Amino acid sequence: MRSVTSLIFALIVCIAGVAAAAANSRTGDGTTFAPVRIGAGGFIRGVSIAPDGTKVVKTDTYGAWTFDPRAHDCGAEAGCWRQCVTMASMPARDGGLGLNAGVYEIVVAPNRTNVFYMYFNGRVYVSGDRCATWTRTAFPAAAANPNSAENSWGRYIAVDPANADVVFAGTPSNGLYFTANGGASWSRIPTTAIPAAARADGQGGGNIIAFDPTSAVAGGATQGVYASSYGVGVFHTADGGKTWAAIPSSPTTMRHMIVDQTGVVWLVDNSEGSLHRLESGEWSQTDAGSGLNGVAVNPANAKAVYAIQNGALVVSSDGGRRWTGPTRFSRVAADIPWLQTTNENYMTAADIAFDPSQSNVLYFAEGVGVWRTNPPTRDRPVIWNSQSAGVEQLVVNEIVSPWGGRGDPVAAVWDRCVFDLSQPARYPKSAGTTNDYQRIPSGWSVDWASSDPSTIVTMCHGVDNPTDTSGYSSDGGATWTTFDSVPNEGGAAIFGGCIAASSPSNFLWVSSNHGGQFYTLDGGANWTQLQGGIGGQTSGWPWAYYVNDQMCAADRVAPHTFYVYNFGVGAGGDAIFVSRDGGVSWTQQCNRCAGGGSSFTGPISYNNLLRAEPGRAGALFFTAGRTAGPHPNASFLYRSGDGGATWSTVAGVREVWAFGFGAPQPHGSGIPAVFIVGWVGGEFGVWRSDDDCANWNRISDGYPDGSFDGINAIDGDSRVWGTVYIGFQGSGAAFGRK
Repeated sequence: MRSVTSLIFALIVCIAGVAAAAANSRTGDGTTFAPVRIGAGGFIRGVSIAPDGTKVVKTDTYGAWTFDPRAHDCGAEAGCWRQCVTMASMPARDGGLGLNAGVYEIVVAPNRTNVFYMYFNGRVYVSGDRCATWTRTAFPAAAANPNSAENSWGRYIAVDPANADVVFAGTPSNGLYFTANGGASWSRIPTTAIPAAARADGQGGGNIIAFDPTSAVAGGATQGVYASSYGVGVFHTADGGKTWAAIPSSPTTMRHMIVDQTGVVWLVDNSEGSLHRLESGEWSQTDAGSGLNGVAVNPANAKAVYAIQNGALVVSSDGGRRWTGPTRFSRVAADIPWLQTTNENYMTAADIAFDPSQSNVLYFAEGVGVWRTNPPTRDRPVIWNSQSAGVEQLVVNEIVSPWGGRGDPVAAVWDRCVFDLSQPARYPKSAGTTNDYQRIPSGWSVDWASSDPSTIVTMCHGVDNPTDTSGYSSDGGATWTTFDSVPNEGGAAIFGGCIAASSPSNFLWVSSNHGGQFYTLDGGANWTQLQGGIGGQTSGWPWAYYVNDQMCAADRVAPHTFYVYNFGVGAGGDAIFVSRDGGVSWTQQCNRCAGGGSSFTGPISYNNLLRAEPGRAGALFFTAGRTAGPHPNASFLYRSGDGGATWSTVAGVREVWAFGFGAPQPHGSGIPAVFIVGWVGGEFGVWRSDDDCANWNRISDGYPDGSFDGINAIDGDSRVWGTVYIGFQGSGAAFGRK
């Protein structure tokens, strides 16, 4: 442990030594990155399968994936999914900072399966090499939210089964578009032909399109096409889109619409989730039931029709006239074990589709992954087998590598609490803290106990989740136990926030959504609320669960010492508060902490991060985090050596999205390595300093492993110098090694 005097000297060196940060930074130190194998976990919103078995799936958090049956580097014998949206695949102007998003639609051209079309960030792209590279088409920009409920409906892009250059694309609120030249030019179908979709929120079902494979082909284009307009009805063209006619008595809401090999139209409505059938110009509602999400017809047997109801199949073996089910179902996940053990009494359904290249194989795009089965022709139990290896879709809120104990990294994630990442190249067998929950929980924060790093705590609960599964591990994250009790917010819908641990029994809990601040001295058996807030502050605390504010920290040396940040002290002021008795009493350390009458963040706070440095009492770092741009913003990386009483900026460093600490360089000074994601000398990247911030090594351009997904979290390995873990906003995590 170093003294405060030596720390102040180091701060002087840090400030003076980076006067010209660009000159003291180095790029490319041999660090290589690979995905941390957590495995799927997010909502797969749709699946498109071509006659030869070429497959793509879309996600709501980041990107889309195509299946490579020859790949085995994801640990699965049956092949791996590959990310389609990367820095290498996207045009230069369409990949990079702030452009990370899910995909609204992606499809494979049926007759030329190297051709894909994708609706991403309001644009339609085409690929001629199975998404290795994309070209932006002339499609006029039209906003489409990949995280809307309607994104699991479709299809919003349909490619002519006879001609890969003929495409229809439906938007949420800007109408239906058509191209006959692969996207070189587009024309909008007039609203006089197909009236605009009627959705007040502007992100409705828009237009769903399906070609009739039994219709005539003229001029190289299939002539029969069906298109819906949400809130209006279904329309048909028999001349390739030149003229359209409304189909009488059609449903006016729709989730999915397909046309089978006999020309029958199948439509799942959004009013009741019921299944409708159009044959010979007449609509009829089937008795398949309600609450349905998707429909598929066996390409080898048009009488075998299936609808999906949250994992259960409703089955017809006579072309939809009689139905059995819903079937019982179970899951097997040989590729990603935790997908099988996670407790869900239903499977969140998006879409189902047959693989025509295989006999009786049905695929299921679902809330935690991609599944397949050999469906029965009557009411028999269905076994869904995971085929999700390669997909990484979880949102990581925080990663920590404890300084002691096992030292293995642990990640807090949306939708599944926490994961032990002790074997980053192997999929976990389970997720913490427990499978005993009624709704999907999320891990908002995770920390290790300063006096006993084998103890790890996490704040874990879902949005409006009636069961809080926050808890602790006593063995470094290998096993978990839920707390005996959780803070009582008086029945308010409070979720998200920050948790910190000083010892195996002394934790601090700072709620988001304008909740309270609590401490426990008995390991979570009892929690005491700071009445009136810490320091009497009732505002200036984390205000929204979806904002990744980590505003509390435990000192890594001084016992029972906690720090919190508050951005609402006075008019535009802020403060650091400290407790040296385990959270019972608090003292304000600074006001307008940035100095010169300025606060760290200004009046609004979004992504604050406060952390204590291992091995140094009173050593703190703080960043106000990322913003929407322009980049870099005016925020700095701040540090304190006296428990938050005084602060200085780390010279040359701006807009730090995340930071953490790692093992010191061998044969060096013993000072922990500092990892940041942000700007040094005006250049964005992932950086490491081995000399107390005097110099910086750029270990990545900010897009590790080729992804331009945003970064939420970073921490170095506490045992191995140069090893680092990065958590993404929508595609899991990556690890880097020298």
